Amino acid sequence: MMKIHEEDQYNDCYGRERMYLALQQRKDAGKTDIDIPCETTVRKVMVQIGLMVLNKEIDSQKQIQA
Repeated sequence: MMKIHEEDQYNDCYGRERMYLALQQRKDAGKTDIDIPCETTVRKVMVQIGLMVLNKEIDSQKQIQA
């Protein structure tokens, strides 16, 4: 995911759907052998590696600042 993110300056706006499609395309092209079970898994990993922030995290940050 980080490689896809860093490939182009506009990839930073990829959400879970687009990242899932990009991973599937890489798998179909033989560029990876990673099993991608579903978009939910992609979302969870994106959150863990800092490529996505969940709304509840944004809400809690707002409450801390208030």
